[in-house]
Amino acid sequence: AELYLKLKAFEDSKRTLIEALKALHDGNNDIDHKARNVNTLIQLAKVYLEEDMMGTDWKFKENPDAKQALIEASMKQIQVIDLCKELSHDDRIDDERKIAADISYKLGKYYVERDGNNEDALACFHDCLQRQEDHANAMIEIARINQSLG
Repeated sequence: AELYLKLKAFEDSKRTLIEALKALHDGNNDIDHKARNVNTLIQLAKVYLEEDMMGTDWKFKENPDAKQALIEASMKQIQVIDLCKELSHDDRIDDERKIAADISYKLGKYYVERDGNNEDALACFHDCLQRQEDHANAMIEIARINQSLG
């Protein structure tokens, strides 16, 4: 799927990722399985958004498929973090929180760039900072939104 994306073969990349999601959906519920599911959803959102950016009018053009993939990835990443806590994988929790913070950041950027929804974007960026206190990009985006709001 990544190679298809680099080759700008978006349909092939989407098809591959959707097939992978179907295969992962039927699997078990261990941490690694859920983490692969999250990574696949993140990659799928990236494909949807990069395909849109090939056009000139991509700003403030909603992409519900990308938005849904990011929301699902966020929900599944929370499940991964909860499983880490439940199974006492303390060594892995920080990495999983960082992934959750990055997903929240990407969803916030989606709201800013695609929906123009500053309230939801701020909520995502604040969620990002709750998961990773030193996420500089989220801090910059919060400042940028607050500055634009006066």
